[in-house]
Amino acid sequence: MSELVSAGSRIIIGDSPGRQGRPGFIEELERLMCREVMFENVKGRKVEGYRNELICGESSESVGDGDLEIAVFDLMGNSILRKLKECGIQGNVQYHKPAFTSEELKDYAGNLGRHTKNLFVKSKKGEMFLIVARDDAEVKFKELGKILNVKSLSFGKEELLRDVLNVEKGHVNPFSIFNDVKGEVRFILDRGLLEIEEFFGHAGSNDISVGIGGQDLIRFVEESGHEVEVVDFKLKST
Repeated sequence: MSELVSAGSRIIIGDSPGRQGRPGFIEELERLMCREVMFENVKGRKVEGYRNELICGESSESVGDGDLEIAVFDLMGNSILRKLKECGIQGNVQYHKPAFTSEELKDYAGNLGRHTKNLFVKSKKGEMFLIVARDDAEVKFKELGKILNVKSLSFGKEELLRDVLNVEKGHVNPFSIFNDVKGEVRFILDRGLLEIEEFFGHAGSNDISVGIGGQDLIRFVEESGHEVEVVDFKLKST
């Protein structure tokens, strides 16, 4: 199942309400996907005849007609994983506890290797930027503003982030540039990431990270219709 999720598939799992084996089933799903699994009881229709044989086996008896309560867990496919696949990029997909900052990501998935720091910022004139840097890079807005020839950089508001990149605060990631269909956001990449063989960034949800290389990320961004602007960021002083 984890392979299907990694491929961006949508999975709908049906189960009998109150089944005795449910806790163990949920535990296994969470082990595979590292996320909270909750089933919802819904009304359906009992299966009979040929369709029942397809589901239960050729020798199964019909379960009849009428209403049926079934517990459903609907796992939506990940659009970013699908887009990576469409671009011919084979990412290293990993699941972990939800991480809202690069520091939390280190705690939950530090064994994966290097991670990206992702910042959505805007200028005084309203120009927008998605900054993707090494997790230990120091991003100083005043100095960056001079390099980009803009004034007064500040974090973009949550509403703007949602409208432009279609992500919530704590979920900003390198791949969300694909959601900027109007081409309003400039993509700023830390040159240091190009020297790292593999680094990880959120894949639209802060409990899924994808490891890729710098050239693959550039290809992904360019496929979205954006230009990659490479900037030298200094590392944080220890």
